[in-house]
Amino acid sequence: MKPSNILSTSIFFAFIFGMFYTNIILKNEFLKIDLNDKYKNYISYNVGTYSVVNIEGSNGYPIEIKKTESNDIKVLRSRKNHFNKVQIKDTLFIEFTGANISNEQSFSNETPTGIIIESNSLSKIIVSNTYNRIEGFSGQDMDIILKNSSIAEIADCKLKSLNLSSEDNSQYVFSKNNRIDSLHLIMLDKSIGHLKHLDYKILNHSLGDSVTMVLSKNIFDKISS
Repeated sequence: MKPSNILSTSIFFAFIFGMFYTNIILKNEFLKIDLNDKYKNYISYNVGTYSVVNIEGSNGYPIEIKKTESNDIKVLRSRKNHFNKVQIKDTLFIEFTGANISNEQSFSNETPTGIIIESNSLSKIIVSNTYNRIEGFSGQDMDIILKNSSIAEIADCKLKSLNLSSEDNSQYVFSKNNRIDSLHLIMLDKSIGHLKHLDYKILNHSLGDSVTMVLSKNIFDKISS
């Protein structure tokens, strides 16, 4: 057999072996996945204790921020290359890059959650140019700061106090059941606030000239009384 034929044959068998070996690896990795796990499409990242999260990036994928007993971050596998985190003292900085969509599209966006942030000690949330769902925090004080056309949906939160600041065309929506003893709103730069599904005892506010507030009848009656 000619040396060139031997070389070609060797390359061919090496290629076939490589494909076979790669398939075995992929199959073994697939078998490790629990198909009944609702987070099977996510990668978990262990993080230390932090009380402030600062997120910036893009709004193409929703971000869930919720109260749990442990600190954990889950990132959609297909978006892991768009995720970076750095922790400095008690603040966790997250960068989540990608495509942007309009605020109107964000509310009807059906893409899966890009990041799930679970924390038992979170007291301050700062977001820039992201779409966020904040859920389940209770019995505590909290600050939420929205910048650069961010959106926050706030659901099932029972808080002692909430300082909520929005600017740069940001929006927030209270959905489901929320009860806040003391609510302080700061709204600037064409921000929009939807005050529905909300019960409060004390409301203080500082509003710019160009902001918009959407009120339920109960909220309106309470403010005007």
